[in-house]
Amino acid sequence: MHGRFCDGRVALAHQVRVEMGERLLTIAAEDGTPLAHWPLAEIERDGPAFLCAGATLTVDDPKELSRRLPRPPRRADKPWRLVALLAAAPALIVLIWLAIPPLARLAARHVPMEAEIALGDSAHFQMLKAWPACTGPEGGAALWSLTSRVNGSDQARPRRVMVIDSPMVNAVTLPGGTILVLRGLVDKLDTPEQLAGVLAHEIGHVRRRDALAASVRAIGVGALAAIVVGDASGIVGTAAGSLLGFTYSRDDETEADAQALTLLNRADIDPVGMARTFEMLEKIEGSVPEFLSSHPDSSARAAAFLADRQAGRAYRPALSVAQWQALKEICHTEK
Repeated sequence: MHGRFCDGRVALAHQVRVEMGERLLTIAAEDGTPLAHWPLAEIERDGPAFLCAGATLTVDDPKELSRRLPRPPRRADKPWRLVALLAAAPALIVLIWLAIPPLARLAARHVPMEAEIALGDSAHFQMLKAWPACTGPEGGAALWSLTSRVNGSDQARPRRVMVIDSPMVNAVTLPGGTILVLRGLVDKLDTPEQLAGVLAHEIGHVRRRDALAASVRAIGVGALAAIVVGDASGIVGTAAGSLLGFTYSRDDETEADAQALTLLNRADIDPVGMARTFEMLEKIEGSVPEFLSSHPDSSARAAAFLADRQAGRAYRPALSVAQWQALKEICHTEK
């Protein structure tokens, strides 16, 4: 095999002959004078050239030479590495599980309200593209009246509350204080007291800024870092899609339930309505053991609201019959 050889000390290249032995590659001048002996295991290929000990060799058939060079042995994974990885995985999962929620909660406390509102409004805009707002005027007035009564005179109130025309049985609180009640839930409810309980629960999320903390967990650690260092505005434009799928932690739900009980009691609304809502949701969702769910068990939550009911107390109706009927028809009113 013939080629050109540069020893790396001078720029001059020599015409050479190349012979491959069992362990060495011999490079010799045309007259047979040896110029270099390269251990095969130390030869590296760089495009059309071969390198070793600072010298360079090009040959007339690089593919043939490359084919004849020994391939580097594949490093076998040692069993202990796999064992160590399997042993470390549960600890890593537990660390993430324990660390992310408090970090997200810490970040939420340091986000300016303007940034939180912009984040929630971006998600709200995306949701309205899929499900329009229900605009029945009498129903809208009844909804706001009920919200105001449940919230009371506190300054920390929702920015907006509306029903959107989605068949899903749910209610969503977005960062910044927007509460969206989905039409599928309104259709399933039998009494205004049930809806009052839902609103009280969502207002609890608003006051604790739970939606923002949940959003940070949904968007990811990168967004968490951005928020902590004060660059929350950078995630507003890209986060909305992730917000639509966020979920609250079990502690978030438990604390929101406690807030709801306080609000309903102060508003003189029977908490049995929210208990009936949980019972309805349990039938829809099926029976899931509490330890497998991210939410507290629905039957246990219903029992907590029933236990808070004061025997003999004359609770006031949450809405009049006419108001409740208008609210039930809010998505079916001709626009």
